[in-house]
Amino acid sequence: AVTRAARRISISGHAWDGSIKNAREPSELYLIAESLEGALKGPREIVADSNPAPAPFVESAPAPDPLFPEGVGSAVIGHMEDPDQMQRDHSDLWPVVTERVQQLELAIADLAAPAADTTPPRFSVSVTNLVALARCARKFNWIHHERLPQKPRRSAVEGTAFHRRVELHHLGVISLDDASPAAYDDPPPSAESETPAKHTPWELFEESRFAESPPVHVETPFEIASAGGTIRGKVDAIYETEPGHWEIVDYKSGRHRDDPARAVQLEAYAVAAAEGAIASPPPDQMEVTFAYFGGGSLVEASESVDDDWLEQARTHVSELMTLGEHGPFEPAPESDCKWCDFLHLCPEGRAFVRGQRTN
Repeated sequence: AVTRAARRISISGHAWDGSIKNAREPSELYLIAESLEGALKGPREIVADSNPAPAPFVESAPAPDPLFPEGVGSAVIGHMEDPDQMQRDHSDLWPVVTERVQQLELAIADLAAPAADTTPPRFSVSVTNLVALARCARKFNWIHHERLPQKPRRSAVEGTAFHRRVELHHLGVISLDDASPAAYDDPPPSAESETPAKHTPWELFEESRFAESPPVHVETPFEIASAGGTIRGKVDAIYETEPGHWEIVDYKSGRHRDDPARAVQLEAYAVAAAEGAIASPPPDQMEVTFAYFGGGSLVEASESVDDDWLEQARTHVSELMTLGEHGPFEPAPESDCKWCDFLHLCPEGRAFVRGQRTN
């Protein structure tokens, strides 16, 4: 231990520590300090031949107070029990004590009382979890509200790498930021996603129209309000086919398959674009597209967005937000149940999978 007061330095050491078998010799630093000119050598105690048992910790007694022999704490307790004790026993200090108490009371009175925040946190959900909600409300509850962990999947890792490569292609730069899998879609696992394709998603992208011209917006985050909550998302790319006409594109590294739940993803993107949450001013016309680069061939699924389509999208998204916040979180058994991380928790899902196996 080393302590310093003004120009005086004190160095100490000990021979025994922990479970060592042999006593330590003085350290090199200790011997150097001891050899300095003017050094005052303290006593060296004779240590035992074996490692002594550790002594129990004993709290050191506080230094005696000249005014309060029994300690300041006892004096405070005594004053609380008998407010006249201080004035009676220490009349010479009473004026000073009274003045300081008054100053402390003024300082405390100026403090604002902490306000209790009774406002519940606003319901907020990602677009990815909104798609999970559209598939199965019970699984959404386990993912979003219960925060149950999910297994890492190869398809998610490959999808993240593909999105990152496309993003860097569009930006024309090499980014030093690490890609986060949470920022990209996590496609549901399937037997097809594990089958090697003749052409990789990146090779198909390089040959597609999406690689020919740069989009006007790349990996653009947004947040919109809906049904008293908020939706967070990130749009892969937006192409301006002509002034004021946007094509909002979501890239998929997997192969195309019928999945009505995915529609909410493009619906949320279109609503965000229409409300100016992606860029201002919003587009005059819109088209939304899923581009599937898995399975060895590019498949595009596009829809034109008109006023009716947009109104239906708003209604669907709002209904899902209400369901996601309040429930009921009912199961929706389907073929993908066999890949669900929570199948062991879901009797309906297990029954559905057993039925598929027997058919």
